[in-house]
Parts: sequence; structure tokens; C-alpha cells
Amino acid sequence: MTTAIAIEDVRREVKILRALSGHSNLVQFYDAYEDHDNVYIVMELCGGGELLDRILSRGGKYTEDDAKAVMIQILNVVAFCHLQGVVHRDLKPEDENSQLKAIDFGLSDYVKPDERLNDIVGSAYYVAPEVLHRSYSTEADVWSIGVIAYILLCGSRPFWARTESGIFRAVLKADPSFDEAPWPSLSSEARDFVKRLLNKDPRKRLTAAQALSHPWIKNYNDVKVPLDILIFKMMKVYLRSSSLRKAALRALSKTLTVDELFYLKEQFALLEPNKNGTISLENIKTALMKNATDAMKDSRIPEFLASLNALQYRRMDFDEFCAAALSVHQLEALDRWEQHARCAYELFEKDGNRAIMIEELASELGLGPSVPVHNVLHDWIRHTDGKLSFLGRDPRAFLLNRMGDSKGKAKLTSHSISSSSSDEEDKLESESEEEEEDYDDYENNGFSNSDSSSSGEGETEEEEGDESDDDDRNEDDESLCNRVINLLKEGGELESLSLKECKTYLRNHGLRLTGTKAVCQQRILEHWKIKNGNAEALYPRSSFYINCTGDVCKGDVVLFTQKVFEKFDKVTRHGKVLGRRTVVGRVVKESYGKAKQQHTFTVEVLWSKGTKKLPPLFPLLVKGRNLYKLKTYRQRWSDEAERRKVLAEKHRRGDAARLVKAMNQARRNWSTDVGM
Repeated sequence: MTTAIAIEDVRREVKILRALSGHSNLVQFYDAYEDHDNVYIVMELCGGGELLDRILSRGGKYTEDDAKAVMIQILNVVAFCHLQGVVHRDLKPEDENSQLKAIDFGLSDYVKPDERLNDIVGSAYYVAPEVLHRSYSTEADVWSIGVIAYILLCGSRPFWARTESGIFRAVLKADPSFDEAPWPSLSSEARDFVKRLLNKDPRKRLTAAQALSHPWIKNYNDVKVPLDILIFKMMKVYLRSSSLRKAALRALSKTLTVDELFYLKEQFALLEPNKNGTISLENIKTALMKNATDAMKDSRIPEFLASLNALQYRRMDFDEFCAAALSVHQLEALDRWEQHARCAYELFEKDGNRAIMIEELASELGLGPSVPVHNVLHDWIRHTDGKLSFLGRDPRAFLLNRMGDSKGKAKLTSHSISSSSSDEEDKLESESEEEEEDYDDYENNGFSNSDSSSSGEGETEEEEGDESDDDDRNEDDESLCNRVINLLKEGGELESLSLKECKTYLRNHGLRLTGTKAVCQQRILEHWKIKNGNAEALYPRSSFYINCTGDVCKGDVVLFTQKVFEKFDKVTRHGKVLGRRTVVGRVVKESYGKAKQQHTFTVEVLWSKGTKKLPPLFPLLVKGRNLYKLKTYRQRWSDEAERRKVLAEKHRRGDAARLVKAMNQARRNWSTDVGM
């Protein structure tokens, strides 16, 4: 306990343990003491051993009933933590007849309902895909529970490799097997339960409270379903939705089966509706106060609920609550999703339901007045009466726009309609895609870019498609890009541009696509400012006089000289050197590899000189260890104190990573000894 970072981590653990109280499956915290050398935490004595020891002693497999008993306890405590705004981040079977207790909160943290964390923490076998993508929330805990459930029922891990990086790659790319014994002999409900916990898309994954409502679990010993924070998040989105989307969600909610309605009925009952069968904001506040701990105050969930103020002046009955609390993404993960969507669509044509206007649908899908709506929707209009028809197409375009976001836009062709996300979700998805590409580069060496001087990394193959489609797409991209250029030439404001137009310009110039529309617009303006090679005047060589001495962080404007290879051989790690180039760029991202010991910097080039100069704002990937070898110089920050804070956070993550790596290595050595 020698570093300030380590002390801070322990204090956070103590704070969470102190705040989380009152649950039978949480270890009881009594007090904490600190001297010059150590921190002492006094907790309840748990003498029953670890769950993993129990699994090993039983030969690695539980019966379904025994596995249910374990799952119910784990899900209950995790649902409780999530409601309080705490994500555990390190669930594993090391935490029958004995009551299970969650004991290790060393990697836990507070998280707001709309917040995404980015630290890669936890044990390799139990880490969720979105954690490796560095954009995750409480759903990551549910993935870990799915891994535990898989181990309990079949005695083996769902993802396996000899190295940690191999495990990470399997988590990202592979699917767990349900074909080998004993899975065929287990109930279909058990298989469905585990599959829904191990869905790689966190939006389609069950929450802990929903898992307790699953048919495999709910009838076991009168399980009680706890209050779920997800319903408040969904209600917030619903209240901000358009009338068309609300109508679509109401229709969709009427197609739910008895099992699917069970969870919603339980949640509605927990809100204690009034005698007339409705709920208001007061019901929500009362329900939360009954479940609140000090942790809930620290995670600021009440602030999030302030967004539900619309319920202060109205009431919501059960039918509308079902529409508001419904997660379309989770429904979409079901095999019967198309049946749900088709039935919901047909409800619009029954007596008593309002018709969908073509213009209204066009507005909902983000089609501007310049788009010939009837031509675009031609295949969706019946010739007999001019109304919209299902036609076996993807109905999601009007039933949802990714989590019901009222700002969503859709891309339409004559054959399909596919939903796209809001600006914020575009940011998250593009960042996730970029993180996965970066992860593929972790095993490589040298620099990565798209010209012949690269080491061969970062290149992707495009699928072959119809040439006419490519021509149409190219023409469309060219017109969108020209609109941006004309606006820049005229000195006009870029706020009128859509996110698609911004990204088309960035893509055509080989620039980064991540970020919200505002971020993309700022990147366009900067590129326009320096595209003619005048960046050197703005960032002169003389301004780079501070030697980074091995410490580079996000936000630094750096200068270094690198070798340029004709082609870099990944096997021999050598290549023909064509020359050298000096690069000045801004560090915009740090992507971490195995246990954060190997990482990559993304540097947006401001100007370069020498062999094969790089274009302005070109995203250059540089291995961290190589960047440090290059004797990198940087400009002074306007506020060096702020930089010290950024570096301190970076070093804190590094310390945590080294600790996790050491723990994982010790665990692997132990697992090898016992033959697990």
C-alpha cells in the first residue's frame, strides 16, 4: 500500500462496502482502520470456502436445480447492486447448502444509468466483449454471471485459449458451444437462459432482474423479482418519443406472451400503483426510497430520475407502462421477433387504431423534404388502397429507432428499411468498431497506416458487391461530400449538416469517423483549415521542446521521427527501409492490449515531412513502446496541472492492470495445478 493510487482504490472499495448494506447475499462490513503500512477491513466471517472450490469438489457440474439455487443468490445481489448504481466488474465463482456472499469489491465502481466505463478490469475468462471495447456498464456483470452459469451446468468454460489474448479474442469472436454434452440433455429453458446472458450485444442481454423473471428461474421456490433500474431508463426514452413511436410500442406490447409479460407485471407491482391502477412520479420515488442505500446517493440515480418529471403531471396505466418499459432490442433477440413485429403492424389496421401517414413515417425516419418519399417507400405501399403493407420487410424502421431514440434516422432502399442510431449511439458503435480493430492490432509491431509504408496492419478486406450498387453509392457519397465542401467554401455554418454528410466527408478524406455530430463537424473544420499544408506554421517545430521521457497521454501534441518501410513482414518483423519521416500530431486515443501492458496510440497527423508524407488529420496508429523509443517531444499544455491529472489517471490504470495481471497469472498457475 505504497502508492496514492492503491490507497484511493482501497478507499473506494471501503466506501462501496460501507454504502451497500442490508442484503443477505452481501458480506457484512463492520469497519476499516489504517496505519502507516496497511489498511484493515473488518468484515463478517465467511467460513464456507469459495464457490469455485465447490464446483471442483463436485466434479465440475451441478444439477439444474442446484445451479438455479446458486444463480438466484448471485442474480439477487447483482440486481441489488445495479439498482444502487454499483457495477461489480469482477464476478467469478470465487466469491449448496451454504448461503453465498459477494465479498470482493476491489474493482467495483459507481456508474450512472447513462454512463459508460472504459477501464479494462476483471478476470479474462469472465470479461464481457464490451469491456474489451472499453465502453460498458452494468450489463458486463450479467455476462460474467452467464459465464458462471455455463460452468455450473456443464463443468467447462464457454471461452478457452492458452493465452490471455487468445481468451479475449474468443470472447470477441467465438460463440459458446451448446451442442456438446451435457447441453443436449439439459432443458431448453436452461439453454435459453444461458444464451440470453451471453448475448454479445449488451442491449439484447437480460438484466439481473429480468434473469430472475426467466421461465427457468421464476418458478423455483417462489423467487421474488427485484426492482430494475432499466425500466426507468426505458420510461425516460418513451416519454421523449414521438406519438408515432409511442403508438408503435403500444402495439408491440400487446403482442407479448404471458412469460414475457411476467417481468413487466412484477415491476409494475413493485411501483405500488394507486387504487385506480395507475402510477405517477410519486410512486416511482416511493419505490426507490424503499430500496435506497447510501450508494444510490453516490451514483446520482435520483438525478437521472429527474428526467421523468413529465409523470408529475400525468398518470400511466399498466398498458402504457408495458409500452414504456419494453426493451425492443431484447425482443429482437428472440426467435419469435418477426412474429411480434408482424402482429404489432397488423394492429395498426384494426378498427380503433390510427393509420400511419406516409409523411409522418418519412419524418420519423429522418427523410428531409428533398427526398421523394413515395418513391423511396414504393415497395411498402399497397396498390389497392395506398396504405403501407408489411410485405415481409424488416418492420423495425417504424417500430424502433435503436432504444426508441427520438433523434434516430434510417437509411432506406427499395428492398429494405434498416434502423440507424442517434448521434450518441453512432458514437458508441463506431468507437466499439474501432476498438475491435485496434484489438486486432495488439499482436502486431511497428506503425500502421493505409499506404505502402505501413507494416501491413490495419488493412481490411471489403466484400465484393454489385458494381452498379457501388456506382450509386459512390455518386451519392460524392454529392454529399460536395455539399459539405460548398458549405465550407461559402463560410456557412455546419450545424445544418447531418451526421451522414459529416461522416461521408471524413471517410472520403481518410479521417476518423468516431464521435458525435458536433465532434465530426469540429474535425471537418480543422481539416479544412490545415488541408493545404499550412499546419507547420500553426505548430512550428520550435514549439516542441519538452522530452516526453516515456510518458505520452491523450491530448498531447507530439513530434517524432519514424522509419518508413516498403512492406513490413509481421513474421520476421523486418522490412526494407525506404527512409524516415517527421510527424507532428495530436494523441487522440490510447487503446490498451493484454492487461494494459501493451497499448497503441492513435495520433491524428497535423503535418509531416520526409518519405511518404501523410495527409492532414490522417489517423496513424503507433505502438506505445515504439513511440517511447523515438524520443518523442511535445508542446506545453496551457494548463500543465490538467495534464498531470490525466497522467495520474493513466498510471492508476497501469497499476491496476499490473495487479490484475499478477492475480490472473497466479490463478492460472493454481488452475493448472488442480487440473481445472
